Amino acid sequence: MRRHVLLYGMPHVGKTTTLLRVVEGLSRPAYGFHTAPLWDGPRRIGLEAVTHNGQHIAVALVRPSIGPMVGKYWIDVPALDGLVQTVWPETFKGLAYADEIGRLTCQSTVFTTRLGKLFETGTVLAITARKGHALIRGLQNHPDVQFIEIRSDNRDSLVPELIDHLRRVTGRRE
Repeated sequence: MRRHVLLYGMPHVGKTTTLLRVVEGLSRPAYGFHTAPLWDGPRRIGLEAVTHNGQHIAVALVRPSIGPMVGKYWIDVPALDGLVQTVWPETFKGLAYADEIGRLTCQSTVFTTRLGKLFETGTVLAITARKGHALIRGLQNHPDVQFIEIRSDNRDSLVPELIDHLRRVTGRRE
């Protein structure tokens, strides 16, 4: 049974909603973040990470910032590094989740390094791009990764299946 689960799918199919429903349904601590748009009235001005304990951290903005640019966003790498160090401390070995593993988050070497360690010591549930960064290609070929496409016709049935799977691989049954 593969320990890690990576989810992918078309835009607006429900990837983040599925991930959050699984995390909420586990009845056990899971540590991580999901991304959400930042708005200024009707204008989308960036992305923020929302942590497992409700902290909101701006990680990308449309206006020039201090980091590299991905698409239309300037990435705040120090904010991203701080986010990762907060949600996944160096010694963390539990159930981690991330939305998402992609070009934005892979700008942070703290993220890529810590994620690599989590694949050795913990259990990971994450949304990822179908292709892209070398890290993503490596994770897709990892022998302990289950790679699942989320579609509108399977997203609801996947939630209880993923909850059951993650409970079994983490040794916790409800």
